[in-house]
Amino acid sequence: MSAALLKIHHLNGKYSVVILVDDLTSDQAEHIESLWIAQESETLVNWINYNRETDFEAIERYHNLRNSNRQLIALAREQEKLNSDCHHRTTSQPFFSV
Repeated sequence: MSAALLKIHHLNGKYSVVILVDDLTSDQAEHIESLWIAQESETLVNWINYNRETDFEAIERYHNLRNSNRQLIALAREQEKLNSDCHHRTTSQPFFSV
């Protein structure tokens, strides 16, 4: 079975196909595709791309900030619950009797 390496541009469901290389084996097509993905790594999204650079420090910072934010949200919810209970107790009793 032969494969062709295709370059597909799509916009609003309309496609144009350009055959870059024809009569390739599946392995050859996959190899050329992986080279192309590596070449275009800065502009491709949601592709498995082993050549894409990863900023591990930024990822770690993101997770640390997210975890801190989650802790603050949990603390705020506890405070809201305590304040709500306290407010309910003080406002449900009459201020004076007649």
